[in-house]
Amino acid sequence: MSHGLPPSLGNMSHWIDLTSAIVREMATSPSQWNVRRSFTNVARKLGVDEETVRNRLRMMREMGLLQGWRLIVNARLLGMESSNLVMEFQDAESKEAAAPRIRQADGVVLIQNFYGKTMQVTVFHEGGDDFEKSVLNQIVASTANAAKLVTWWKVRLPHCEHKPKEIDWRIIGAMLMN
Repeated sequence: MSHGLPPSLGNMSHWIDLTSAIVREMATSPSQWNVRRSFTNVARKLGVDEETVRNRLRMMREMGLLQGWRLIVNARLLGMESSNLVMEFQDAESKEAAAPRIRQADGVVLIQNFYGKTMQVTVFHEGGDDFEKSVLNQIVASTANAAKLVTWWKVRLPHCEHKPKEIDWRIIGAMLMN
């Protein structure tokens, strides 16, 4: 049996375990994908071939489990901080209805729509204690009381010494559009 193909019922547990291990190896956290991690390194660590890793990730994209990649600029480059909020909704329908409103909230740069009732929102904001009062309240209010905030944390971003030039901003803008 090729490790990249869906399993027979007898091998389902191994297939799921290997697929989960591949995702864990590719992710640096639940919200960040390690784009520098090669399929070869992941395959070597898990004792499978590179094509297995490539096939599993392709299959997850085709199934809708991995819906895309997104480049996010380091918030410190903009003189800001970044936080992640995890919200749980009453049901999947209320989550879908709230997403467009949340997207309009100040500082929202990414919405990760997890299976079921959970969503993670990445927000860029000014530093300081006003974050809880202003941004958190605005985002929770935008859900029309259909969600509760489960947890939130500030993302530990590397310090950014780079002072972008005009060409840097053009490149960033082009990458954000595509």
